[in-house]
Amino acid sequence: GKLVMKVEVKRPRRVWLPVSMNGVANYCEFRGMLMKSYIYFKGKLGFSLFKKDIAKLTIGSHPRIQLLNDLEISSKPLFSCFFPETNGVLDDHFESWFLHYDQAPEKEPEGMESVEQLGLSEEWLDPPNAKK
Repeated sequence: GKLVMKVEVKRPRRVWLPVSMNGVANYCEFRGMLMKSYIYFKGKLGFSLFKKDIAKLTIGSHPRIQLLNDLEISSKPLFSCFFPETNGVLDDHFESWFLHYDQAPEKEPEGMESVEQLGLSEEWLDPPNAKK
């Protein structure tokens, strides 16, 4: 029920710059492991430099975002990028490592139970609620 983060970006006048990002690494923690996978993106983007009203970052009060809140990041951007549409491929190669802790975690990390009952529905979820 608490806001984590809200990113607002206005569409620039032109979306023209072709972009191809090969081998972008993604890291995540799942089932007690740190996993690294690679994603390949293609698309066109528009961008704006040094325009204060083009984008806004709002960092909420949720406990999981507190570390970013402590950094006192400005809500005004140096630049913003807008991808109206991208195509991406997730590589079938990934790397993983077991996580270890100096002390046993107080709460068991998220596991397979978080995804095994999701079903196959293709219905859209309700849009996120960005109220603080």
